[in-house]
Amino acid sequence: MKIKDLNIVFCLLIFVIYVSSCRNKEEKPVPISINKKGFFVVNEGNYTWGNSSLSFYDEINDKFYQDIFYDANSVPLGDVAFSMTVYNNKCYIVVNNSGLIYIVSANDLKYIGKITGLNSPRQIVIVNDTLAYVSDLYDTRIAKINLSDNTISSYINIGHSTEKMLFSAGKILVTCWSYGNMVYSIDALTGVKTDSAVVGKQPNSIVNDINGNIWVLCDGGFTGSTYGEENATLWCLNSSNLVEVKHFTFPQIQSSPTHLNINGAGDSLYFINNDVYQMSVNNNNLPVNPIIISVGKNFYSLAVNSYSNEIIVTDAKNYVANGEALVYSKSGQLKKSFITGVNPGFIEIINY
Repeated sequence: MKIKDLNIVFCLLIFVIYVSSCRNKEEKPVPISINKKGFFVVNEGNYTWGNSSLSFYDEINDKFYQDIFYDANSVPLGDVAFSMTVYNNKCYIVVNNSGLIYIVSANDLKYIGKITGLNSPRQIVIVNDTLAYVSDLYDTRIAKINLSDNTISSYINIGHSTEKMLFSAGKILVTCWSYGNMVYSIDALTGVKTDSAVVGKQPNSIVNDINGNIWVLCDGGFTGSTYGEENATLWCLNSSNLVEVKHFTFPQIQSSPTHLNINGAGDSLYFINNDVYQMSVNNNNLPVNPIIISVGKNFYSLAVNSYSNEIIVTDAKNYVANGEALVYSKSGQLKKSFITGVNPGFIEIINY
């Protein structure tokens, strides 16, 4: 067979996989009722394909629902849904490449409004009923949002692209991931930068612990990057002034750990480094043995249920077919699994 024919067959296979991963759409919205105990999975889809979707696990009835944003509104979620925050009975869904944040009811996922004018939003952190902040991959500023009318009220100049944020003790703590190595502290009410810290290259996630410290996971960059590559690192900083408490360096340059999480007690860290690892915040060494092994799976996202201590991991498969969400016990035993949308990413746990 000629190379041209092979390319045609490959493209057809990709198309078939993509089509098979999509559900048949109904013309009219489907009534949906969201129980207040379970978790959402934000399925990113593929860049520029517009195939993002939202899944939900109803823990009360032990049921998993697919593509519920479309079911509730009869419109697609958009291009690369990236993260989600539930606040005051509303869901704020950040759609990165579409440059907007959808606001829907937490009860039935019905459309309420949207925040527009954003470049490449990554995460929304809500301070109170009228104030929120949005990080951005392709903007060197953080957008300050007036939630009274869902508009951008002002910007905070960071000087770098921004990624994950953490609202803690009256401050917004911000990581600069893409070609960055900084963590910034911002007064949550005034938006004024107060402190900063240099950490490892590409800090991708951040949590706070029981000791009043914050932890920052840095993937170290990647081979061939113009920014350079270094061994991945894990940093512990004093949350009040961002002074280093300690840090750890991953021994293998190939390591690219992501999705740092912490349990409800605030004393155990979890992250993905091909497998899933667990580590006490009081440890003086990185963990050697994983708590969950990823044999035959492509672990993509991670969350720890602070109420049950269950570990939720997603499997992105081949990045084109539908993925999977897996629920493990706190000791790492698989309890259940569900088929998700394409590239299952951010996990938002609810319990109220």
